[in-house]
Amino acid sequence: MAQHSRRRDLVSRDSPPADSPPPAHQGGSGNGARADVARKTKEEVDHLLAKLENEGVEIDGKIASIIGDGIARIRDEAAREHLDKIRKEKVMTVR
Repeated sequence: MAQHSRRRDLVSRDSPPADSPPPAHQGGSGNGARADVARKTKEEVDHLLAKLENEGVEIDGKIASIIGDGIARIRDEAAREHLDKIRKEKVMTVR
């Protein structure tokens, strides 16, 4: 029971059920897109944590934070790589 009450603190009430598919990623541009990515990252973290808890893994706030930070770093790096690729393609087409 204690682990369940801890979990409630980590996940908002509108989080998807543990057995639902992860939220789909939709791209965009500008600051609104950045906020959208942050929201979707949080949804994906919540979904992952719910699935882990459903499998019996005990998740505390520190573990949830580590997982969330890791996913955010991966997304940031992927976004940077994508922008670098676009910039290189533009430079190549201008020459």
